[in-house]
Amino acid sequence: AAVEWLGRLKAAELLPDALNDPSNEVRLRAVSLLCELQTFSPLSKPARPDPERRVRAESLENFAKLRQVDAIVENSLCDPDEKIRARAVDLLGAMRAVVPLAEVALQDSSTAIRRTAATFLISLRK
Repeated sequence: AAVEWLGRLKAAELLPDALNDPSNEVRLRAVSLLCELQTFSPLSKPARPDPERRVRAESLENFAKLRQVDAIVENSLCDPDEKIRARAVDLLGAMRAVVPLAEVALQDSSTAIRRTAATFLISLRK
């Protein structure tokens, strides 16, 4: 058990650097491994938003698995990809994150996303 723990500790130290690797596949795998190690946080995000949609989408799913509402808000609600923003709203609704949903309902550029956020807010009142 101690050897396994040390291996995880070393991996957790190295993986954040992999988030800035030029390879999409390396970044995608790093996101998954950080979540498995339960060390994926806003502190382990790359210095800039990832150019690859799949990496950003995987990051969103992992933030949700770890119930990191702030990370979802910071990284995914402003994503240029409408599908990622819509998924972020779905996940925030499932987590009953009222304040971020209210902000989206008022501010997102997409009518469909604003409507979805408002629908979640109405359902949470019941």
